[in-house]
Amino acid sequence: MRHVAVILALVSICAAGWAQTPAGTDAGLKAFEAGREAYRAGKYEEAKAQFLEALKSFEGDPAALTWLGTACLALHQWDEAIDYLTKATTAKPDFPVAHNNLGNAYFEKGERLLKNEATAAEGRDLITKAVAAYVQELALDSEQFEATYNAALAYAALRDWDNAWKHFHKATSLRPNDAEAWRGFARALKQAGELDKAAERYVQAAQLDPKCLDCFVQLGWIYGKQARWPEAEDAYGKAIAIDPENFDAQLGLGIALYSQRKYEPAKPPLAKAGDLKAGSFEAHFNLGLTEDALKSPAGAEAAYRAAVAIKPNDALCLNNLGVAIFNQGRPCDAVEQFQAAIAADDTYVMAHINLALALEACGKDPDAALRVWQDAVAKFPRQASAHCGLANALYGKGQVNEALAEYLRCLELEPNNVAAHNNVGLIYLDRNQLTEAAAQFRAALAIDPNYVPALNNLGVIYEKQGKIDQAKEQYQKALSIDPNYDKAKQNLERLSKPPGGG
Repeated sequence: MRHVAVILALVSICAAGWAQTPAGTDAGLKAFEAGREAYRAGKYEEAKAQFLEALKSFEGDPAALTWLGTACLALHQWDEAIDYLTKATTAKPDFPVAHNNLGNAYFEKGERLLKNEATAAEGRDLITKAVAAYVQELALDSEQFEATYNAALAYAALRDWDNAWKHFHKATSLRPNDAEAWRGFARALKQAGELDKAAERYVQAAQLDPKCLDCFVQLGWIYGKQARWPEAEDAYGKAIAIDPENFDAQLGLGIALYSQRKYEPAKPPLAKAGDLKAGSFEAHFNLGLTEDALKSPAGAEAAYRAAVAIKPNDALCLNNLGVAIFNQGRPCDAVEQFQAAIAADDTYVMAHINLALALEACGKDPDAALRVWQDAVAKFPRQASAHCGLANALYGKGQVNEALAEYLRCLELEPNNVAAHNNVGLIYLDRNQLTEAAAQFRAALAIDPNYVPALNNLGVIYEKQGKIDQAKEQYQKALSIDPNYDKAKQNLERLSKPPGGG
């Protein structure tokens, strides 16, 4: 559908504009009528040929020139259209149709040039000429809807919002039941960032034209930008009811459902979007996120692989692919994806952390993970998880003092890190610094009262202090939360044996 409104030159051809000989007149009229019929049938090349033939008999006639220019406009032959329509307005300056369609020719050519930075200046110049043509038509007929609406579109393309709004308001008052006028108004408001007002106009357009696919797609997009997900879901659903094969509607619906944590219903529209546009990174990536949320690592892997095939250097997608592979028990295979994510974006901290974790789980090179943790700490000194990961690696290698320093640095950056408190407590416990150890276990439990390792470890402190009943209580608390926690089970069993081991 055209953005601009084209007015067809349906007026009678002025006799003064035609050639004088009767034979020529008959031939010219016949060609002219054939051209109009061809134009109405959408046969624009044929129409152009007939109007050119008519002009041989009626050279300079403004109506024939206007029809010829309009046929060229339909063929996107803008330079020819501008030439013929300019001649029409010169021959008959008070011919509104010619001014409107001349404006359209300038506008359509200019709008395309405007999209390219190298030709944007030329595009603005052409659209400025389009405005002048529409203004000229409005000077002849101030109530002309097409010129008013087209001027509004042209002003919007120039980002002259004040004039655009003035003309849109007038156009919609001239034709309050014209859905396209409301849709054009909405599109311009969206372009200007006036999303609430744009939504109102799209709603108005959709009420006038319930089959307006673009209205519902755009409403879905606006509601999504505003995180109004139920409304976005409804709008995209209506768009799909109109056209189930619309990619934007299927993708938008999937994202709206995912954003409401409706993960299972989100899968079909995202998969459909990927089928409709196999080259859509966004469709495959969002399907991967949905499979992740459904704890389906195999499905996530397939979706992320499809996305990576489209964008091989997307660090987030490569990382997520690695996580999906890792979660299927293939840490060595995941290493490659995390390395690729880091190569794509060395500043992406989670890829560094996940690489270290994968290397640890893979176990092929015991020192490789430690090197990655050290590199992560050097690159991201304020990343708590990097310090904790390095601390774990150092502790595992028996470098306890260095590990303690890293755990404490982790807690400076993230005071509510439960695991770090617990691990610092374990180091103090190993050193028999029971007061300091107990303080760390209590700090962990203040953050998470159900953290089983800290409950068990606090029980160990009580046991070492000879407070057997309190120790048993802690072990029992741990087992009430996790009956399969072996350490607490063994500790409680040991304390429950009668004296002498009987």
